[in-house]
Amino acid sequence: MLGLIKKDFLMIKANLKTFLIIFIAFIIMSYNGSYEMTFVLPFLCIMLFISTFSYDDFNNWNAYAISFPCSRKTIVKSKYMASIIITIISSIIGVLVAAVIAGLKGSIDVSETLDSLFSCILAISIIISVMYPMIFKYGSEKGRIFLFLLVAIIAVLGNVFYKYIDFSSLERYLSFFEKNYYVVIPMFSALIICVSYLISKRIYLKKEF
Repeated sequence: MLGLIKKDFLMIKANLKTFLIIFIAFIIMSYNGSYEMTFVLPFLCIMLFISTFSYDDFNNWNAYAISFPCSRKTIVKSKYMASIIITIISSIIGVLVAAVIAGLKGSIDVSETLDSLFSCILAISIIISVMYPMIFKYGSEKGRIFLFLLVAIIAVLGNVFYKYIDFSSLERYLSFFEKNYYVVIPMFSALIICVSYLISKRIYLKKEF
């Protein structure tokens, strides 16, 4: 599995120069108060990593990979593990960069930085959990189309719920979440990623290349 993870990281390395230019641009905008680096950097990294699926499809990688001694389950697991690794590393770097920028501006807010970090972790976990099974099922291009459709449906349903649901009845649960988000978010993120992995593994085991 380490070899598969290394393969994905080497594919990312090919786009590293472009990524660094974008990263520097966001640092400048963050210093000017336009963006929060704690949030931006992990998103940039995970979007960059998702592009490896397109490279795999273009080069017919999966048909080649299943001939390896490693199992199909390992191939799927390597994608999730690489995503988790890059999310953790980019989140740590994002926090450090955000702290340096805040220090230079003389306005360090630890609570706000942590809020952004945990929100980012939750958002990326949802992206991975929803997108990866779709990509394994339909391929990178069709998977993105289905994701956009899913986001649109969720947006419509969210708007409907916001209009017709009385959130005052949920106040107790929302209060619990606000007090314990630093525990709830990691646990929920781990849960949905595990469920997503099991779905992706089942899809990949049955798929023909």
